[in-house]
Amino acid sequence: MKIHNSDKNKTLRKRPTLKYGMLALAILAAAIIVIQVVPGGSEDTEAADVSINLSNNSGSGTGYSWDSGGNILTISGSGNTYTITQNDASILDRTFVISSSCNATVKIDGINVYGGIELESTASLKLLLAGTNEFRRSILVPSDTEIVIDSAAGTGSTSGSLTVAASTLSGAAGIGSGTSDNSTITINGGTITAIGDIGGNGGAGIGGGRDGDGTVTINGGRVTATGGEFGAGIGGCYAAGSGNGTVTVNGGTVTAYGGLNAAGIGGGSGGAGTLTVNGGTVTAYGGLNAPGIGGGSDSALNSATAVINGGTVTAYGSGSAAGIASGSNSPAALTLKSEATLSAYTGGSKAISVSSLATGSTGYLVSAVFNTGSLPTPSSLLVYADGNTSTTLMTLTPSTAYRSFAFAIPGSTTSKDYNVYLRSGDTVYSVLRQNNDSPVLTSTQSLSTPTIVKMGGEVSVFIAVTDITGVPTSAAAGTPLALTGTVIPSNATKNTITWTVKNAGTTEATISGNTFSAAKAGTAVVTATITDGKGTGTPFTKDFTITVSGEGGGGDSGGGSGPNTMLWLGIAVVIIFFLVIAVFILHKKGMIKGI
Repeated sequence: MKIHNSDKNKTLRKRPTLKYGMLALAILAAAIIVIQVVPGGSEDTEAADVSINLSNNSGSGTGYSWDSGGNILTISGSGNTYTITQNDASILDRTFVISSSCNATVKIDGINVYGGIELESTASLKLLLAGTNEFRRSILVPSDTEIVIDSAAGTGSTSGSLTVAASTLSGAAGIGSGTSDNSTITINGGTITAIGDIGGNGGAGIGGGRDGDGTVTINGGRVTATGGEFGAGIGGCYAAGSGNGTVTVNGGTVTAYGGLNAAGIGGGSGGAGTLTVNGGTVTAYGGLNAPGIGGGSDSALNSATAVINGGTVTAYGSGSAAGIASGSNSPAALTLKSEATLSAYTGGSKAISVSSLATGSTGYLVSAVFNTGSLPTPSSLLVYADGNTSTTLMTLTPSTAYRSFAFAIPGSTTSKDYNVYLRSGDTVYSVLRQNNDSPVLTSTQSLSTPTIVKMGGEVSVFIAVTDITGVPTSAAAGTPLALTGTVIPSNATKNTITWTVKNAGTTEATISGNTFSAAKAGTAVVTATITDGKGTGTPFTKDFTITVSGEGGGGDSGGGSGPNTMLWLGIAVVIIFFLVIAVFILHKKGMIKGI
């Protein structure tokens, strides 16, 4: 067949058109693929992230599998991060197992189950908390495993909650070991509530199971722990020679309640206790006949050591047991640094059972006992420097059935004299030495004999502000908000609040008198100030965050790729497409050659 020159030219002319059209389509397809795979800049993903929904309880996935009944989830993938959620609002029958030698990070968000978590031999678990989570069986941490609990929002945050209760007669801690085993636990953040076995076998709230020791370190978050029968709130459980608790608090807010005959923090009913506080706020309540901090009440082996280097520590003994002691009232070893704030109470004759502070102590204590058990309830104790009733140094909050109290004022590195007053409602009474009616109580490092005191007559003294509550937390842009607050206590000597804007953020907030106004959405921080609220020349201040709703605020939402990234990639695709067409047209007109 013979091809004429005209047909040949037509064929040649079609080839560039085909070539450039295909090229344009290829570029367009590549750009579309890029749009689909390029992630938004604010969302970082990792290949090892695995999502598990407890409502889909069958089969297996990356580093995890379900048992045949769909009740036990086994995690075996070391290095992976698992995010576990559930769709059902009901309580699910689920238990998590972290397999032997597995090192995993598990984030739980909105979990509500009958089961617990079990760590197998040499397993390691980092448990991150988001949302509200509840387990109705223990988180079991045997002696050759370890667990670190933190908030998913960041270390030290109280965001994300976890509630754990050991099953009855399990002999297990709420978070910790089972029977006759030891446990090591670290808590860095989150809001945690843990309860040990309340049946006859017992277990610490956090720490050791029955006859077990507990080693617990708390660096942040908010922790509330209640010991089961014979178990410390935080520490060990039960038997003499074991049931010991070694607890270190570096930060956070910690509240602990001991079980029967067990310390709030320290030993189980027959165990020894060691507590070191370097920071944070610690409040400990002893179980029946047991100290708030120290060893349990049942054994000659229940020695206690407390090292309080900083923070704020409050200890309540049960019945006649001291706030800090070995057993009910045997002497403990107490090291107290001047940076710490300490108070202790008991219905017995000695709030802190210590002969003298240990070597290395730089703090000083006042220890006193009322000559009668008939004291007004509820009541509090106000501490002032001797002869100065214009500045409250400390407000003590004893339990209702107390008789003895002790306190250490931070910053006191030498022996000092104080005046103490008892406040019941709006009435204030002097506290006097029984032997000479002197109002002076002297701090010391020798505590073998508390000072015997009595309640004197009514007096008028300065009442310091301790808190402001009930402040509004939300406002609407463009709508004035009246700022109000409740001053605590109600009979504080100074109670006039002055408001200022500390940080307006994006809201453009202003305050005129008691009226808050904001022009745009966002969050603002305001400061409430009561002049001389703590004493003459010392104001009481507290910051509050107000969330402002409405249009106009915020600007860029942060990280911002999402829709903006898609828009710019789309524009890029269009530009590339038309550039290709332009090159083709120019080539066809002979203005571009050699392509």
